[in-house]
Amino acid sequence: MEIYKITPLHVGTVFRKYSHMSYGSENEAITPFPLSVLYLESEHHRVMIDTGGIEPDGEHWEPYIRKPEERVDAKLKEISVDPGSIDTVILTHLHWDHASNNALFPNAVFYVQKKEYDFTASESNHRIKPFLRELLLKTEYKLVDGNQTIIDGLSKSDHPHGEREGALCRGSDPPPFQLGTDAQNAGRGPRQSRGRPKQFGTSLTLRGRSGAAKP
Repeated sequence: MEIYKITPLHVGTVFRKYSHMSYGSENEAITPFPLSVLYLESEHHRVMIDTGGIEPDGEHWEPYIRKPEERVDAKLKEISVDPGSIDTVILTHLHWDHASNNALFPNAVFYVQKKEYDFTASESNHRIKPFLRELLLKTEYKLVDGNQTIIDGLSKSDHPHGEREGALCRGSDPPPFQLGTDAQNAGRGPRQSRGRPKQFGTSLTLRGRSGAAKP
């Protein structure tokens, strides 16, 4: 069974009301929240979970900053990983801050939930800006329909919590562990889905053992 070493990478920062990012909080203070992706490495695989946000343009999703050294490729270079060596990319969901740098990984197979893809591709979905939809749909995806093993030790599955009703990693290297994207935050519980359809599941499950995660 695969043993994964998990490395979180800080790839930018957004500034939002604390209450917006933390379910149940009434704190309205503007607070910095880091954007992150995860790099997983085992004996046989190099995997990215999410690819991070768009280049800051001073217009969209402000306030949002990303220093040059926080680019995804720069963060991978820091740990001596060539983006061309990534064989698998798993996207928790197709948001601007999770799936905007797919082109950095030309040799990877990309996975996303079918319901998430259909939701993004739909012209009736006015939540997604047209230029972002065009960017996201340039990638060729393998669509995951519900619970499905992707590679040894790693599967993608529906999960009833968090952004898009999921967006996390769960592992069975007992006790079970979770690696959060939008599903976990600084508050008392998962964020509310704010009216998003409840059928969109985007969780990840690590079936193998995990090595120590770097801070």
